Formats: sequence, C-alpha cells, structure tokens
Amino acid sequence: MTQMFFEVDGVDRLRLEFNQFHQDNPHVWSLFKRYALQAAHSGRSHYGAQTIIERIRYHNDIETVENGRNTALKLSNNHVAFYARMFHRHFPEHDGFFRVRPSAADEKKPAGSFNPTGFNNNTAPERDEATGAR
Repeated sequence: MTQMFFEVDGVDRLRLEFNQFHQDNPHVWSLFKRYALQAAHSGRSHYGAQTIIERIRYHNDIETVENGRNTALKLSNNHVAFYARMFHRHFPEHDGFFRVRPSAADEKKPAGSFNPTGFNNNTAPERDEATGAR
C-alpha cells in the first residue's frame, strides 16, 4: 500500500490519528462497546464517554499498537469524541446516550477519505430542546 504524505490541519491530523489507532486496535472499540452497553442497559439515560475510556484504562491490561509495535495501553483523550459518535452510529437506539459537543469528530470529509468500517462522520441532527425530537 502506498502512503501519501501531505500537510494536514489539526482536524485532519486528529481524524487520521484516530483512524490509524482504530484500525490497529480493534480491541479498544470492543471494550468501549461492551462498557457503554452495560451503562446503557443499567437504566441510565446519559453517560460520559470519557468515563468509558477511563474504565478501559483502569480495568484492563491490554496492549495497543503504536507505530507498528505492541506497547502498553495508551488511549488518547483525542479519541473519545470519535468513539462516542461511532457508538451512536452503531447503536441508534442509544443515540444521544453520550452528550456530545461540536468537535473534530463532526467534520465531514471529502469522498474517498478513509473511515473505519461502519463509522460515519456525519453528525446527528440537532435536538429540539423543548421536545427532545430530532
């Protein structure tokens, strides 16, 4: 596979870093889904995606891949917004479970940009504050 090197702005850099991390470390996504679903099924209407990441950090001794080598667990806080939005896309019945703010994870990318399997970069429609409807 040929790699292209080019200048990227901060948003593109965050997206590229997340995409590479996600591709190299699918076990982190598996843990995020498992813990998020546990929280959702406990009856909570909202939860913190950062709390899920902290639970993964605290309770799991797993290896991650960095620059092609296995390393001790390192989870960047920059990835939290991407995982929260990916969870909402994979589990639409729990859309809104994580309260999200505008972030680099919301930016739409041109056609052909690499995205992890099943990850859609479109943001969810805004909620009407009065009715809660989208």
